[in-house]
Amino acid sequence: MIFTRATLERYPALIWAVGIGLAWAAAAALFVHPHHLAYFNELVGGPARGYRYLGDSNLDWGQDLKLLASYGREVGDDLRYSYNGVADVRAYGLWQPSLTTPEGEGAPGFAPANPAPGRYAISASHWQGILPDRDLFDWFQRREPDGMLGYSILLYDVAAALEGEWIASCASPAPLLPAAEAERLVGAGQTRHVTFDCQESWVFPAGGPGWYVLPRTEGGWWITPYLAGGALTQVYDHRATEMSPDYAVYYWAGGDPAQALGGSATTAGGAPAALPVAFGGTASLEAYAGSGPEWLTLWSVREATNRPLSVQAHLIAPDGSRRVDDGLGYTANQWQPGDRFVQRHGFGPDAPPGELETGLYDFTTGEPLAPPVRLLPSEPALSE
Repeated sequence: MIFTRATLERYPALIWAVGIGLAWAAAAALFVHPHHLAYFNELVGGPARGYRYLGDSNLDWGQDLKLLASYGREVGDDLRYSYNGVADVRAYGLWQPSLTTPEGEGAPGFAPANPAPGRYAISASHWQGILPDRDLFDWFQRREPDGMLGYSILLYDVAAALEGEWIASCASPAPLLPAAEAERLVGAGQTRHVTFDCQESWVFPAGGPGWYVLPRTEGGWWITPYLAGGALTQVYDHRATEMSPDYAVYYWAGGDPAQALGGSATTAGGAPAALPVAFGGTASLEAYAGSGPEWLTLWSVREATNRPLSVQAHLIAPDGSRRVDDGLGYTANQWQPGDRFVQRHGFGPDAPPGELETGLYDFTTGEPLAPPVRLLPSEPALSE
């Protein structure tokens, strides 16, 4: 468009608009200097937010290596970095370990789902997933950076790693990751590993905090209430590559799983039976929730056992008819004192209201460990 003198006299606001635009452009150029490649309009948050919109040649050519080297000299051995560029970083004085190999894979010793304490500098292209493993830095993507170098390298200060005593995985059809790979993922060696049927049960191993490694499609029936309650946190998400499957990592910081359940128990004869109810010295029924189609029972392990146990689950309708859904998704040969687990019982969408008769028994002999108890319908304390 050509602005004539007559046009400007007729529309004086244009003079102001053009002047403001030129001033804005000049101020932005001065502000971003010398990092013009990483400039983004202030309407999207400026260059400090550009990495969330565009990458690769629009942002990161590896141009801030000198700044990275200077930062490395400042923080010393605490630095861990992932640099997107072809230059020899050691020629610039970087001696600290890289988070990625020359092939772009995660370097040995790097725990993607639970990084060790230290200072981290990650090129925006790598942060965005321009790597063979595009989710290598998912843990960092869940957090705002603590700073930037030239708007193309993101800085993080990790004060402490999470601590855990166990790793729990879905048993069917098989654990998604070998034990050693799961330990490397969360940076925890010599860790107890347990498996359980994720569709029929949920386990809280003894020993405090720990991690769950689950299929990305799992979740809903039992994870959701605890995510809502803040007791369970997703810390990592990984999409399948040629070398590894889909999976998600959750961290359990500890807590009382019984808070999501509630209800009162009676004996089979109808007399009151206060929870917990012990079944021999092996395990106790602590809490439950359910009515009609689905019931959840929470158990606490009191002693290790190799007996082939199962949980009785008989839904007794008002007319006395029964539906059966016995089962145990956390096999007894893994039990240790202090373990707690939830068993899920489903009786079909057309199941009538009724009471649940439940207990532990040896499924090879049918011998109960103690007389069963009757549970009255009760809604969960936390709903999905």
